[in-house]
Amino acid sequence: MERGRHLRALLLGGAVTLNSCAGGQASAPAPVSSASASTVAESGCHAEVREVDVSSWRTVATDRFSFCLPPGWSGNGRSWRKGSATLAWGTGERPPSERSAFTGKMEVSPTFRRFTEQIGGRMAELWRFQFGPEHRSGAEWSAEHTWMVGTAEDASTADLQLAIFRTVRLHAR
Repeated sequence: MERGRHLRALLLGGAVTLNSCAGGQASAPAPVSSASASTVAESGCHAEVREVDVSSWRTVATDRFSFCLPPGWSGNGRSWRKGSATLAWGTGERPPSERSAFTGKMEVSPTFRRFTEQIGGRMAELWRFQFGPEHRSGAEWSAEHTWMVGTAEDASTADLQLAIFRTVRLHAR
């Protein structure tokens, strides 16, 4: 019944707050860091992602972590895109625009998947959901106060974004 209550709140309010949908406990927000912009390395991707060939991907490095992008993605700093698909990353608490999503046709039921994986030796919480034609995905490393989010128009691009999140390698502190 707990899940149904949250779905009704979603349909009435038009927004998904990821923490409350999963029944998670809110924690004190971490301050947003002034982490530097990212740089693109010419070297290939050295991460391993099950069932995905990342050998043609390029590495993007930040002061806190690195991740890999497939060919065709462009951007700099904390925002990247390919066509209409977007990726963004940050540190500290996700801004409200990245925690809540979807105001649109309320007659379409959302699909929501939330799971935990070890990525680069650190535990990460991943999620993926669809509401109408839009797909959202994300990953959060709570202990490191680091997150990535993506938007896509189709399921295969949202799955690709999950693969990108799986290339993240957090730097030792």
